[in-house]
Amino acid sequence: MNPHDVEVVDTAPLQVSTDTNDASVGTLLEMQEVSKRFAMSGGFISRRKSYLHAVDDVTLKIPRGGSLGLVGESGCGKTTLARLALRLIEPSSGSVTFHDFQNGPVDVATLNGRQLKAFRSQAQMIFQDPYQSINPRFTVFDAVAEPLVVQGVGNILERRHRVSEMLEMVGMSPAEGFLFRYPHQLSGGQRQRVAIARALVLGPALVVADEPTSMLDVSVRAGVMKLMNDLRRDLGIGYLYITHDLATARYMCDQIAVMYMGKIVESGETEDLLRNPKHPYTKALLSAVPVPDPSYVRPEVEINGSVSAPIDPLDRCRFYERCPMAIEFCKAAPHPGLEPKGDGRLAACYRI
Repeated sequence: MNPHDVEVVDTAPLQVSTDTNDASVGTLLEMQEVSKRFAMSGGFISRRKSYLHAVDDVTLKIPRGGSLGLVGESGCGKTTLARLALRLIEPSSGSVTFHDFQNGPVDVATLNGRQLKAFRSQAQMIFQDPYQSINPRFTVFDAVAEPLVVQGVGNILERRHRVSEMLEMVGMSPAEGFLFRYPHQLSGGQRQRVAIARALVLGPALVVADEPTSMLDVSVRAGVMKLMNDLRRDLGIGYLYITHDLATARYMCDQIAVMYMGKIVESGETEDLLRNPKHPYTKALLSAVPVPDPSYVRPEVEINGSVSAPIDPLDRCRFYERCPMAIEFCKAAPHPGLEPKGDGRLAACYRI
């Protein structure tokens, strides 16, 4: 069967409303105490199961039309959190609430059938690797039109018009010159632009971008980031932008949440957080950012060791073993919660 001949069906999409009486009018997606634990085998000797705490008790809000950057080292749980936000995987506990403008807040975990399909049309993802996220047997038209086919939107002519419109919007012009090319005929930057067009073709309110420029040449990164910022401004999209690069986060994001071993350890407005970091881990991340000044003397940040996997972690601060500020109290007390530390900043630390 030709995928473009699929019968058009009514998917009851989540519609946009302008009701300003909603108390959460500024929030698009809200995650409350979300956790994800993966069971690990105890091996032949021990029958006791261990658990990898990939995401542990995370609470955050993604602003409507704004951009929240999630930063941290590789393996800290950023991608897992992104997949939880879109319900690509199920949380072990906690709730994910999508404010769909018309029907009020909906718990993503309770959606199924047509409702879940409608949520998918409003929340899309841009994956890290454009060489793997696009089917090599699909033409550009097939790849970008696939969400329209799945959602039963339009006929073949309407889909072609919409795909052409999206390709022009992401800078692949003239669109007719790209519609029937295959991925191997495109550069890395062009592939990622196709991935962006595919994510936006349904007009979503939320886009989760998982390090979308990390696999691209430095020469094309700036162009893709500028494109994404322009689209956010023009289309009113909310971004959850995942990166390990603070310089990228500064350019792309209004707010930043810093993640360490499955926990959010600091969050706040981008410029405030980067100019005056409060948590010792945030200071350590900033100390690693290159400065284009040969006379600059980098301040030393005394943190110990390296990040370890959060397998059955002890009930204390996750950063305790590496923290230069740790005292005996930190060893005995449970992991601190995110608390206001002035200037609109939240941080998880007893010593701040």
